[in-house]
Parts: sequence; C-alpha cells; structure tokens
Amino acid sequence: AGQLLVCEGIPDALTAAQAGYRTVALLGTNALDPTVAARIATIAERDHLAVTMIVDRDDAGAGAQAGRQLARDLGVVDVALTITEPPERHDLNAWAVADVTWTDRVATVRRRGSAGEPGRGLPGIGL
Repeated sequence: AGQLLVCEGIPDALTAAQAGYRTVALLGTNALDPTVAARIATIAERDHLAVTMIVDRDDAGAGAQAGRQLARDLGVVDVALTITEPPERHDLNAWAVADVTWTDRVATVRRRGSAGEPGRGLPGIGL
C-alpha cells in the first residue's frame, strides 16, 4: 500500500508532493470536521493508502490536537491514522529544508505504526 500524507497547509503539502507523496492539505487546524475525515477516508480506502498526518510542532500544541481529532474522526470510519511531528519546532516545509532525510523518518514512523499519536494520482488535494 502507498501512503497519504495529511499536512497542515498548502506549502507543507506541496513539499510532500514534490517528494513523491500523495498529499492532503488542511486549510488550518480549525478546518477539521467529520466531513474532512470522510473525504480523507474515501481517498485512503479507494486507493489502498495508509494515512499519516505530519503535524506542526508549535508551542500552542494546535497541530497535535488536530492530529488527535483527525485520528478520532477517522477511527469512526475504521481508518487508522499515524501521526508524526517534525523535530525542533518545525513544520514539514522547514523540516525538509533543514534535513534532506526527512522522508526516511516518515517511512520509519509509518512502519512503526504509531496510530493516533505524534509520531500516485493527484499529488495534492486541499480539504
């Protein structure tokens, strides 16, 4: 199975898409609701994709909270979510600029399967 990366914002999703990932760009952490989860679940199930959310590592913890909410919403439709955070207060875009091996960590997190915790086709879809 492939992987669908859920990102906080369009710049992060474009960075992931440029690295070859299927991506979903959330239009902010406040844009989450069950319909967003349903759309992500439809894509994941249709295309047999594992879903990973890369949350921003921010002081307020909004990214981690959004990840937990999405995990709950996806759980209702039996889709697992793996969550990871970039190191050192980065978002995905800053992480990719600072560390060219970021994709290795994403692949490692997916194999470990840290569901619900911080941890081809159309390449980018904004929800």
